Amino acid sequence: GKMKAMVIFSVVAIVLSVALIATKGFNLGIDFVGGTLIEVQVPEAAGTINDGRLRDIMAKLGHAYTAIVRAGPLEERTYRISLLGSQEENRDLSVQVVKGLDEDLGAAVTVKTIDSIGPRVGKELRASAFWAIVASWIGIMLYVWFRFEWQYAPGAVLALIHDVTFTAGMFSLFGWEFDMNVLAALLVIIGYSINDTIVIYDRIRET
Repeated sequence: GKMKAMVIFSVVAIVLSVALIATKGFNLGIDFVGGTLIEVQVPEAAGTINDGRLRDIMAKLGHAYTAIVRAGPLEERTYRISLLGSQEENRDLSVQVVKGLDEDLGAAVTVKTIDSIGPRVGKELRASAFWAIVASWIGIMLYVWFRFEWQYAPGAVLALIHDVTFTAGMFSLFGWEFDMNVLAALLVIIGYSINDTIVIYDRIRET
């Protein structure tokens, strides 16, 4: 009974999502644009700490647009510092950042991990991510074609495009970071979506 209203809602949501992705794009993480990720644990001796204080310190070091998020529980005082963009010209960047944190906090931070991804690798990952999703759509369409009838396949893929596009549109709208974890989540959504679709198709075939 609510089919017409839901179809209108879906069409509007998908159109807006595509428009957002095309105009605003995504807030890509270092997986896709390259950069350096430093995870540090701040000792108790440094006093009260939060991402705002760390962001101020990074601004003093010349990295005003650094992304900083807490990693784990608050009491662990562990933070991930993401420096986006090419770091090829500055091989000692992570050393400079850790040294700057030590001096400003007045205590030595514990470096847990340091990961660096070049811009070329990030570009390749973006292309691989796109083709991974497209390949999953094609593979599922062929499976549904073989498993049921060819008329069912386009509807199954349309449902997948709907779910993935809507979710991706939300990431674009709110500016949430888009990294490899989000890509994995989109592939999981594809799996859940096709499972739901197959169950419905099986019931249709039974009746």
